[in-house]
Amino acid sequence: MKQFRKIREWQDAGLLDEATVERILNYENQRSTKQRLPLLLIIGGTFVVLAVFSFLAANWQAMPVGWKIGLVVVLMWSCYIVADLSERRHILHPIVFRIGGILAFGASILVVVQSFHLPMEGSLLGWCVFVAALVHYVLWRHEAYGVVAFLSGWTIFTSLGGFGQEQASYLDWTSFGLMVILSFSWFYFSQRLPSLLFSWLFLFFSGLSLFLLVSYDGFLWPVWTLFLLVPLLWLVREESNRRIVEMLYLVVAAISSIVYLSVRAESTAALPSVTEAVLLAIVSIGLGIFLYQKRRSLLFIVPLGFVGVLWLDEQAILLAILFELSALLYLLYQERRHAVVWPAFLYFVIVQIAIYVIYAWDRLNMSLFFLIGALLIFLLSGILWWLRRRGGVTS
Repeated sequence: MKQFRKIREWQDAGLLDEATVERILNYENQRSTKQRLPLLLIIGGTFVVLAVFSFLAANWQAMPVGWKIGLVVVLMWSCYIVADLSERRHILHPIVFRIGGILAFGASILVVVQSFHLPMEGSLLGWCVFVAALVHYVLWRHEAYGVVAFLSGWTIFTSLGGFGQEQASYLDWTSFGLMVILSFSWFYFSQRLPSLLFSWLFLFFSGLSLFLLVSYDGFLWPVWTLFLLVPLLWLVREESNRRIVEMLYLVVAAISSIVYLSVRAESTAALPSVTEAVLLAIVSIGLGIFLYQKRRSLLFIVPLGFVGVLWLDEQAILLAILFELSALLYLLYQERRHAVVWPAFLYFVIVQIAIYVIYAWDRLNMSLFFLIGALLIFLLSGILWWLRRRGGVTS
């Protein structure tokens, strides 16, 4: 194993003596050794489980309500008992059984609701599984529970009885407040991937839901939400995780830019409020100044703040120029930093395709369009090379 090779490397360097190395290796071997169940026993147990589920499926409708609820509850507790035994005896993986317990918990709620014909307000089932998965994550700190929390939490946003009704109810506002509190706590205390990404996405969609709850009829709410979440980046303690979360900001900004450009060029969308557009532009300038001083790699979300002002152009020419320059500058910026270039290159290519489809689909052959683009890029590269040779630009 990699850890063992590292220990041997430390021993060769004289950092550890032979006796210490042997004690560490013996401890790790005893700790990592798992008892394996015989293969035939596993196969036999699998057939027993299949037989039980087949019997329940065939006789479910004829069972009394008490039997249904009791069976699901027994199944849930059985999962946790087996998980505890698995952890104590180092047999199989207790995580799998605990996830089965979470699902059985959700099934028990569903059985109770259906059996007694109770109203299923909003996304009650999603909320129960989401909170249960978060509790598991806090207790055992494994990202598998974070994945379950993300999948179940997503149903809260997509539920028919959830956000976005014409008249926001008390339940909607309660759901919004709980989601913000739980997602922020998850983001702040997890400090691990992918939970940082999952919780950030939940905060972003909560921001979008807020504008729906207050009956906001504009189209700049994704930009406002993205800008409001910028301070969260400084709550990430490890720089490696911070870079990955930063990429999430840039991806959301890139997708938003393509959507705004396509919608404005291909439809007659209503104009935004002049006050809101100007205010967003001012906020963007302030945010740009802050990011230039604190984190320049995040500067490329700032152009989104000028969408409202440039929306007055019916042909979206100014928007196309803005996003074209942003994509090109981001590509050059990544190249000069010797950072990973392919995300910037992919965004640049998508912008070119969007511009071609919007403006040149019926006017210019695709090969000719991209040939012209390639020649312009080569020309720009030559100019930059010439400037570097003269010392005007440092690489």
